[in-house]
Amino acid sequence: MPDGIDYFGYLGVIPAMAMFCLPGVLLWRIWNNPDTSPHPNTMDAFCGMWVFCILWIVYGILDVNAVIIIPNLIGIIVATIAFFVLWLRAGPHRGRQQTAIVVAIALSAILVLIGTAFVPLDEQRPVSGWVCFVGGFLFFTAPLPLIRFVLATKDATPLALGSIVATLVSCLWQVLYGAMRPELSLALANAIGALVSLAGLFAYVKYRNGPPADISAGAGGAQQL
Repeated sequence: MPDGIDYFGYLGVIPAMAMFCLPGVLLWRIWNNPDTSPHPNTMDAFCGMWVFCILWIVYGILDVNAVIIIPNLIGIIVATIAFFVLWLRAGPHRGRQQTAIVVAIALSAILVLIGTAFVPLDEQRPVSGWVCFVGGFLFFTAPLPLIRFVLATKDATPLALGSIVATLVSCLWQVLYGAMRPELSLALANAIGALVSLAGLFAYVKYRNGPPADISAGAGGAQQL
């Protein structure tokens, strides 16, 4: 019978799915605008999502935990669609995009092997959890250059409030869930995501109206990522 912790985890699937689904809005805009050539680093973010989700799915299978498996399956689907859409719209960056996809798939395979094939059976779950922590650290810290860009230009246009809020809620929920289980790797990985999301929320709220007129005029407007 599921207990209170399990039910809390099941409710946390909702914000986790929102965190992975909201980037689909960006993909829809790119797909419906054939003249758009997305920034090359956009693919890197989805490659990070792919690695992150693959690792947590493996961990969820070892832990027999649907709370972890379900939202990360959604993330894999979104990341796979992103590979297809961004590759088609890559233009002159198509070669770079292909390399990023290959690296993401290869890195996922290597990390899964590290967490499973190369450790004794009774140690696979904890080792896989810390491998997932590394993947979570890379995934959740990926927006830091963008946040730094926003703080430098004083223009929050590149940030999406919905994605920031969904990520913040999901991470805080998973921190509590990881603490209640307890599962330190899950809690710490999402704590990092919550801190980065708070930084992004601060940057968005502070500069949501764009840079001051004198800065915009002097710099020719903020560069759009």
